[in-house]
Amino acid sequence: METNDLDKELTTLEAAKRMAKELRIPDGLVKPCVAKMFGESFQQGGVFNRDRVAYIIATEFRRMGIGKEEAEGRLSGWDNKNEPPLGRTKIRNKVRSAYRRDYTFGCNNEEAITEYCISRKSCPYYVENFKFKVVKHRQNRDFVKYGWPRKLTNLGTLVYYIGLVELERRRQVGAGGQIYASHKEIAKVCGCSDKYIGKTLKNLAKFGLILYKIGTSRRWERKASEIKRVIPIPKPRDI
Repeated sequence: METNDLDKELTTLEAAKRMAKELRIPDGLVKPCVAKMFGESFQQGGVFNRDRVAYIIATEFRRMGIGKEEAEGRLSGWDNKNEPPLGRTKIRNKVRSAYRRDYTFGCNNEEAITEYCISRKSCPYYVENFKFKVVKHRQNRDFVKYGWPRKLTNLGTLVYYIGLVELERRRQVGAGGQIYASHKEIAKVCGCSDKYIGKTLKNLAKFGLILYKIGTSRRWERKASEIKRVIPIPKPRDI
């Protein structure tokens, strides 16, 4: 690796660590390429113009479970570095647009992020969230083979096997990756009421199928729940 490439990787990784610390989330949840964008300023025009980058960052805030209001505030702070800034109204619109959809700029979206991408071996996001990719199909078989559908309630199976898997896909964190989601969002993905989602997640954690840290819906301390499926899927044990 040439000196310039090494310097680029080091500065990008440092930016990712700073962003993770600011957002109070694990390092592996932050894409270094986006963290690097967040630390720079942009102008009008060109491939990486301020409008495009603002939207990319906003979609990443949504994927990482950052609330809409916090995302708008942080993006406005970033926008102050741009020449000229987009302004509060445009930033608000970017956030609204990003949070209306489940779209995320993935690692294979070369047009969007290749310029800021580092090697996948060095990228903590890629290593953390795609290391279980090879066991994806096996783990689906294990869920049925170990008899979990008989052990769990219908809602438990729906949340674990459909809801959490779908949220992993939307967040692009890979099987067993850390996801941040509200009970309402999980219920929406599953197409059910959110009334028993909390109880179901607690039961899944008790069975050892997930790691679960409950969030809070208090207005002044709104924080999504932290959920991580245990991979490989464990065999049932007596509770």
